[in-house]
Amino acid sequence: MNGENEETILAELMQSDYLNLMDNNSRERIFTHAINMDISGRRKMHTDAVRYKNAIEAWEKQGHRNYYDRIDPPPNATLFSKASRKRVFALLDSIYRAVEPFDGRATEAFDVAIGKDIVEIEIVEGKDDVPHVMTKEEARQLVEYNDAKKRGRYAWEPKIPKYDHPYNGRLRIRIGDNRWNHTRVSYGDDKDGEMLEDQLGEILITIFEKAEVARVDREKREEEQRRIEEERRRAEEKRQRIELERKKTETLIREAEDYHTAQTIRHFAEARANLFPDNDEVKEWVDWALEKADWIDPTVKKVDEYLGKRE
Repeated sequence: MNGENEETILAELMQSDYLNLMDNNSRERIFTHAINMDISGRRKMHTDAVRYKNAIEAWEKQGHRNYYDRIDPPPNATLFSKASRKRVFALLDSIYRAVEPFDGRATEAFDVAIGKDIVEIEIVEGKDDVPHVMTKEEARQLVEYNDAKKRGRYAWEPKIPKYDHPYNGRLRIRIGDNRWNHTRVSYGDDKDGEMLEDQLGEILITIFEKAEVARVDREKREEEQRRIEEERRRAEEKRQRIELERKKTETLIREAEDYHTAQTIRHFAEARANLFPDNDEVKEWVDWALEKADWIDPTVKKVDEYLGKRE
């Protein structure tokens, strides 16, 4: 990359609100990688780029598999032509290598993850609008249709497009997603001759910027989730404390009533004993009543021979 591109990358790097959250050393490392990205293609392809290549090949080779066993196309695989695959693999190879020193990696969906945060990557090939050249089969169908109409017979009008949309070889990469009120950033081949490969430095910086955006939003969401969980925890603690106080109060009321009942029984037994001081049967009953009072009284909690411990 020439010096002019280096200056452009550096200017963008220093103006990035999100990358400015990084320390100077991290920004300098990103800048160094951005201006020294190797896109020569002379090295062995990155394992994740190979994984993407193999996934596309497996999808194409599946033939007429059972519907339930069919492999879905890998992400973006239907968005560019076979002729452009070599460039796509080389671009992904450069990107995957560039992010690795910064805790970066390719995801299962072949996007880019920086730490915990994922940046979506979409590579699309442009298409041209060209007038459709009718095929022999389409011409035959049209003749048959017109002949049927002349003879008064009903026939389906063949659907012949006015335009074809062939791939034009110009690639575009979209970075980021539209969730959380974000917008994607797009880079592409220029009609004036600037290729997508010439913009890899800016692309790398944008990937890190989007990762920072995702990190900030993730941490905000996590903080909000922690706040919600803390509120739930406090609400649950309050509910449990209220329930505990309710049970303790009910126990207090019940024990106070039991104590009052026990005292009433004792007074009643004493009064009856005074009425019949020489009656052995009454004495026996008084002893029994006082034992039951001790069983009912929460301050005594006597275990009854037959009734056991009062609950």
